[in-house]
Amino acid sequence: MAFDFGTILKNQISLVDFLDQREIFNKIVDVTRERTAFEAPMLMAMMGRYEQTKETSYHNFVNVELFQKETITAAPTDNSGGAGTNVTVVVGNASGTSYPRVGDIIQVPGASRRQGLVTTKVSDAGGDQITLESVTGNDMELANGQILAVHSSAEEEGGGFVQAMNWKPVKRVNNIQIFAETVASITDVQKETWVEVQIDGAYKWLPQAEANGYFVFMKKIAMQMLFGEGSGDNFITASPSLTGPTSNGVSTTRGVNSYIETDGMNFPGAFFDQALLEAMARQMDKRRCPKLYQVWLGSEGCIQWDNLFYGLDGSPLSDTSRWQITGEDLRLGIEKYSIYGRTFAKVPMQAFNEQHQTNFTNSAGFQNMMFFIPDGGEVGLDGGGSAPYMRVRTLPVAPGIGPNASSNGIYRSSKTGNYAPIPTNKTRTLDVNWETKQGLEFLGADFGARVILSYTGS
Repeated sequence: MAFDFGTILKNQISLVDFLDQREIFNKIVDVTRERTAFEAPMLMAMMGRYEQTKETSYHNFVNVELFQKETITAAPTDNSGGAGTNVTVVVGNASGTSYPRVGDIIQVPGASRRQGLVTTKVSDAGGDQITLESVTGNDMELANGQILAVHSSAEEEGGGFVQAMNWKPVKRVNNIQIFAETVASITDVQKETWVEVQIDGAYKWLPQAEANGYFVFMKKIAMQMLFGEGSGDNFITASPSLTGPTSNGVSTTRGVNSYIETDGMNFPGAFFDQALLEAMARQMDKRRCPKLYQVWLGSEGCIQWDNLFYGLDGSPLSDTSRWQITGEDLRLGIEKYSIYGRTFAKVPMQAFNEQHQTNFTNSAGFQNMMFFIPDGGEVGLDGGGSAPYMRVRTLPVAPGIGPNASSNGIYRSSKTGNYAPIPTNKTRTLDVNWETKQGLEFLGADFGARVILSYTGS
């Protein structure tokens, strides 16, 4: 048929098809900027160091406060006919576990600031019963709900010794998590595609596939170290609580958020303002916290930080505060402030802002968090020595032998498939695999603080 109806298409006329030229920009435009925001190496460096472990779970012990308070849980019994000079109180800790011992001197709250001597202590499952004798003979003004603190002790002439006390350290546990991914799987067609795009100066697709997969792999590690929830060690139990497709145990490591939530200082529903800084200073002084901190935060934290210190919210604090920023600090994008005896360095992290991981409507709320991480030193150890406030514990990975694998003892990469340097099968692909076995250890978690800002947007 020599004719047809409808629109003439260009592929029906060879000359038009030949003359057609398209303007194609042969580079991928980096609108996500994930490489420039890739902070896993920075995060690992700030954690202090890698420390090898020989077990899938690792334990550390922390000492406890040498003094403890007690709360009165019932109306006191006055044994002195209403004079309040000899009184029996019931406290919250029971079965002999309450802190005061016979001979201890108790500080009683109230305007009179009376003191009482512990004369008897009776173990009781409903709350230990402690009898106090006023040291001055005045009414001790004891009441239900009061908090009693041990300040000193006194023993009678010719008497014995105040009962010995044992302080039991607290054990903390975290475990290794296995990170293992095929970061790229390239077919023979993809492997031979050397035109189309330019990546890092070379016309090919392969480098981008590997780079994207590697970034995803490392970013997953960083996110778990920040926000991960620990499963417990499922590698050593016969009945793991979490399993994979083959019913073998899977373990996840606790991150910074989990450590601070459990062991550190928490300030939920707060605004980053002077009132918060005052509250944090009081709590940090109570815990005898170090003087230098890094503040890990996202855009919301940065906004409230700048609003406070640059007076954008009308705060009077900024009118008298100016920050000295060195060239090195400016280059790293770190601002510092010193207040109430401590110095804090702002460290913005994209991990808090990721629109598909943390910062979106009805998310888990990590975008509104600020982590205050002790910096500039190490946590002391009983008996001498010290250890980093934070570190990554690693299990050794297999060595890299031959051209198909490489390893530095922490990370291992391998290549398989017919297009590996040494072909491993007849399938015309190249698979690039990465693996590591590691977990976070935050020895200074007691000194860490978490602020959850009052903002509900994304």
